[in-house]
Amino acid sequence: MSNMLSSYERTKNLSIIFFVSGGLFLLLTVIFFNSSSFKEVFYYNFTNDLRGSFFTLFSFIISIVSFLLGIVLRRIAKEGEEEIILIEARIKREILIEINKQMKG
Repeated sequence: MSNMLSSYERTKNLSIIFFVSGGLFLLLTVIFFNSSSFKEVFYYNFTNDLRGSFFTLFSFIISIVSFLLGIVLRRIAKEGEEEIILIEARIKREILIEINKQMKG
């Protein structure tokens, strides 16, 4: 059972990595937005700086995906641990029932 729990710990660590990368890409989004002329898109629906606009959008999309992956992985790890605990309790209960049957019979 210790191998199973360690894999859930690895999943939680991977979730933390996704949260950190999401934060870094969100920071990059702010930096690219301030350094590019992406504001022109909001005002005039046109820009001459396609590279800056692309980097801004790309960083924003990657940050959103990273945050979502972090949340999903955290939830999967939590549900997996709960399921393992329930299965372990069920197995212990079945073993105790079998032991009681053998002692009575």
